[in-house]
Amino acid sequence: MRRKMLEKLREWAKRPGRKPLVLQGARQVGKTYTLLEFGQSDFEGVAYVNLESDALAREAFAGDLTPREVLARLAPLLSRPVTPQTLLFLDEIQSCKRALAALKYFCERMPEQPVAVAGSLLGVAVRGDDVGFPVGKVDFLTMHPMDFEEFAWACGQGALTDAVREGFARDVRVSGVEHELLVRLYREYLVVGGMPEAVACHAATREAAGWEEVRLAQNRLRQSMAADMARYATPTETRRILACYESLPRQLAKPNQKFQYRVVRMGATASRYDYALDWLSQAGLVAQCHAVSSVERPLPTFEDPSAFKAFLMDVGLYGAMAGFRPEEIVAAHPGTAFGGLAETYVAQALAANDIKPYYWASGSGAEVDFVYDGAAAPVAVEVKRGEHVRSRSLAALLARAPAVRAVRLSEREFGRTDRLLSLPLYAAFLLT
Repeated sequence: MRRKMLEKLREWAKRPGRKPLVLQGARQVGKTYTLLEFGQSDFEGVAYVNLESDALAREAFAGDLTPREVLARLAPLLSRPVTPQTLLFLDEIQSCKRALAALKYFCERMPEQPVAVAGSLLGVAVRGDDVGFPVGKVDFLTMHPMDFEEFAWACGQGALTDAVREGFARDVRVSGVEHELLVRLYREYLVVGGMPEAVACHAATREAAGWEEVRLAQNRLRQSMAADMARYATPTETRRILACYESLPRQLAKPNQKFQYRVVRMGATASRYDYALDWLSQAGLVAQCHAVSSVERPLPTFEDPSAFKAFLMDVGLYGAMAGFRPEEIVAAHPGTAFGGLAETYVAQALAANDIKPYYWASGSGAEVDFVYDGAAAPVAVEVKRGEHVRSRSLAALLARAPAVRAVRLSEREFGRTDRLLSLPLYAAFLLT
């Protein structure tokens, strides 16, 4: 599958002063596949080892951590010699903390050797560990589920998203036929999401008969994520992490989508459950979106740490958790129980573009779904699930903050006024 991360990896490889690369991201978002493709296409090959499944590979890091010693011990396990023309790829590095520590010495003593590592749960696996993280000695990239444009590529519909990009650049609409096809593809994406296994199931047929296979793939992914919770947390912590995780559809179906611990479980409090939510964030499974009282730079200055929304990292997994019927989503007949579906999709699109979103809430009850720091000015994003686009909250914010640029996302076509850009929901991947 074609992934945008490949271009970021190529930029890293060409960077002067390049350091060992840590590719982060939730499990099964495509890190291993993309790094292997990168090694084969941009180097003479890949010297690959999986530190989770190969105990002998972990033992190679038990002694001296200088690069030459490590490579000598790894050599019998690798399919090719390690040279500056090959990519050394250490997969599932969270399974071997000393391998993580060794990256410091690769940076300092063998900087000419390209090294990339992937880890799914680094944020929780190294917490409290006595092996020092190589702070300042590594470069980071974070991989997310496939965005809408990557989904279109996988489905053989790249010409449609090319038309969206071209129209956006020229400030013109796509054709009526293209718009209808894109809206249909967007609704399919709400069902499937961006996890590669689910996308592969759907791309094979793009028929309604395949929805069951998509949901089965998503449920397998959910089970593997639950297994990770049990692996990297105590039994008590696991119960709380899972309870927070499973509460997300209920949290976002409320008229007030602010995360509330009492929705997790009766009697739940922040003091008992904030660790669980932090664990989910560190694992890349959940993104927290905090409220700001004013939309001006710098946004973190106005952040309210006690008021936030929590979005699942993938809209398809969210729909599977909530029990949404694919046929109803594609037919665009969602009821109030489908609250949060479009918002989760937009949060996922922003994350894919490395944008940290907030939301604006006023004391008078006005609220705008997302705000973030744009290149030229703060940006406010209002999300409308269908074609109804009236928003008093967005108007209230614009009246207070004359420097803010506004974007309204709905199923309507492109449009623009002096301060408001109207975009179809399928064009959310263009937000920067």
